[in-house]
Amino acid sequence: MALLLTGAAYWGLAYATPRTHFGQLLGLFAVAGAAYAWLLHTRLPLRWGLGAALVFRLLWLPATPALSNDFYRFRWDGLLVSHGHNPFAKTPRQLLAATPTDSAALPLPELRHLLPLLNSPAYFSVYPPVCQALYGAAARAFPTSQTGFLMVVRGALLLADAGAAALLLWLLPLAGWPARRALAYLLHPLAVVEVMGNVHMEGAVVFFLLLTGALLARRRAGWPPGAGPGRGHQAAAAAGAAAAGPAAGAAALSLVFGGAGGQPRAAVSPLSFVGFTAAHRPQPGLVFPKF
Repeated sequence: MALLLTGAAYWGLAYATPRTHFGQLLGLFAVAGAAYAWLLHTRLPLRWGLGAALVFRLLWLPATPALSNDFYRFRWDGLLVSHGHNPFAKTPRQLLAATPTDSAALPLPELRHLLPLLNSPAYFSVYPPVCQALYGAAARAFPTSQTGFLMVVRGALLLADAGAAALLLWLLPLAGWPARRALAYLLHPLAVVEVMGNVHMEGAVVFFLLLTGALLARRRAGWPPGAGPGRGHQAAAAAGAAAAGPAAGAAALSLVFGGAGGQPRAAVSPLSFVGFTAAHRPQPGLVFPKF
């Protein structure tokens, strides 16, 4: 019954709750939260919980986010990237107010449609390079379809959540906790609604942080050289976390490159700063060399 109530609450949030209907929004979140607490209290079998977590996420796949309008900016940036333009160079208003020399290469009809829907048309993009690459790929695949764009982004976030689930199922028993505790994250209403519902990239940050934890656990377990992921994979995980989110990147770099006893090496400070800066301040040259 709790699973059915949760599914009904998510369907209502995804397809029948305008952002301005606060009472309905609060009520459906309350139902989802109460059902979540009940599912954890009744010790839902792990397989059932993993299946429910997948179904709850798939339910949002074709939905248009009603609780956040950030996705319009995601699509705006993606359209620029897919047409070879730097999404960090100008604000949306500046871009359409000017007459660019290569205006023929701009998807002007789509951009003009999106401009009044943006919540920050006078601000530069704040989304880091990994996000921009994903938005660009989604816009290239579906240049005129908002639903198609959202499905590509959600597909990537679904893969990130699947990776997070796999890492949790490995890390928790390693730490002496039951694998079932993974459901505390995977079934949490905010993790479902904010990541799959509102297409926010925190799901990718969680995956990269867990991957960093797995790599750190591998090193502390004293696996022989060549067994398991190597330092190149550690650096890749740290870089991924840095590009996905600033705080995640700084934390990941500190963990991956820490010295004995958890004390950071001398190199951690500059590495963490570089990772934080790459995520917090967009660096167009890292992803868009011609700029």
